[in-house]
Amino acid sequence: MYYLSRQLLEMGHDASVILRSKKDRDYTYNGVRVKEVRVSGIPPFNLRTFGKNLKQILNNGSADLVHSHSTSMPPLNINCPVVVTGHWCMKEGVPVFYRPIKDLDALYRNLFLPFYVRTTKKVIKSCNKLTVVSNSLRLEFEKHYNTKADVIFNGVDTDLFKSTHTEKENAILFVGAFRMGKGVLDLLNIAGLLKKSHPGTKIYMIGGGPLKRYVQKKLRKRGLFNVQLVDSVTHDRLVYYYNISRIFVLPTYYEGLPNTILEAMACKLPVVATNVSGIPDQISEGVTGYMLSPGDVKGFYHRIVELLEDPEKQRIFGEKAREKILEKFTWPHIAKGIIGHYEELLCHVKKI
Repeated sequence: MYYLSRQLLEMGHDASVILRSKKDRDYTYNGVRVKEVRVSGIPPFNLRTFGKNLKQILNNGSADLVHSHSTSMPPLNINCPVVVTGHWCMKEGVPVFYRPIKDLDALYRNLFLPFYVRTTKKVIKSCNKLTVVSNSLRLEFEKHYNTKADVIFNGVDTDLFKSTHTEKENAILFVGAFRMGKGVLDLLNIAGLLKKSHPGTKIYMIGGGPLKRYVQKKLRKRGLFNVQLVDSVTHDRLVYYYNISRIFVLPTYYEGLPNTILEAMACKLPVVATNVSGIPDQISEGVTGYMLSPGDVKGFYHRIVELLEDPEKQRIFGEKAREKILEKFTWPHIAKGIIGHYEELLCHVKKI
């Protein structure tokens, strides 16, 4: 939302952001106006209250169009067109990502799945246009909600995420939530194989989540001292880790369109990831990286070793990855596509 709003402002449009928050406040963040709306309670119980507050703000304002970046919001029956972007399909993602139920987070997701599905159906029916961030999501929304959607990819800040010619370590990088669906336990098994064959290779795992402590215990128990856990970091610091690493790995079981892959590719990293969800929209097989089936630990291991032992292939894949990002995933490119949809809707409203 921030990057899109900033790009719209640079292109001469007026854009501001409204967020659900624990307190009411208005401020400007790097030129983008932000309004935080206080909503007490926890989701999904506070969504109805947030929807009412949001409707009141928007109907009293001067917005020509509203763009909601969630399908889990109550319908916005307001006096202007509404665009909704789906970044994740609950009905597809929860069964893959959070089953079997092994923690409170997974229990919560499964318990409230019916509520979010009903809410998604309502918001899709009420909005003027639905967009999604990957081709896989387009098919999922068509399958589960019998609705058509246009694909507009996520973008990446190529001025921030870029190769800085930092001296690289013999390291592999994972960035993401420590959850079952992200494949973090598969990554530990990959680390075990690498410890035996390439003991000098380090694996950075950056992020937080419900499995963080469990992973820490597993590392100690299995003696995987080649793995270093890093808490969630700022974007500036994240760029540093992309630049000291040689390969980015994401053994996930479900995604929308993972921003971490876009960031890694923008930093000229070859990527080894699963062939799921929106990842085939990002990776060109055998050109910018490799894709394997979820859970294929040995396959991941062999592709990682192949790249580790071939610095020239690392370089070529990295160069091609950056080229693909500049061609398809920059924010100016993404914003032009979104503005096209905005203009189409606004022209339709004027005709009516």
